[in-house]
Amino acid sequence: MEVKNATNTDNSSSRTAKLSLLAAHKRDHPDFTAVYGCIFDHRKRDGSSDKWICHNGQWIRVLTGHALFRFLFGDEADVVRETVEHAVRAYKIKN
Repeated sequence: MEVKNATNTDNSSSRTAKLSLLAAHKRDHPDFTAVYGCIFDHRKRDGSSDKWICHNGQWIRVLTGHALFRFLFGDEADVVRETVEHAVRAYKIKN
């Protein structure tokens, strides 16, 4: 799994290199799911997507926003998101 902070900071050459690493890992471990995730998706109106892409002959799942949180945290995704948002707001107010 590769996780980036945001789609707008994910440049093309870095993304290609990371996808190549994930594809190589998937080829060596076919029973695993290769996942490329971005926490914030500035390209999507709702900030979330779940799709599959083929890179170097290997299928990689690309998750962004809420879809990534659901994949990672299951039914607790909303609780985790709210906890993180609360912590960030408290930090910003404090500093």
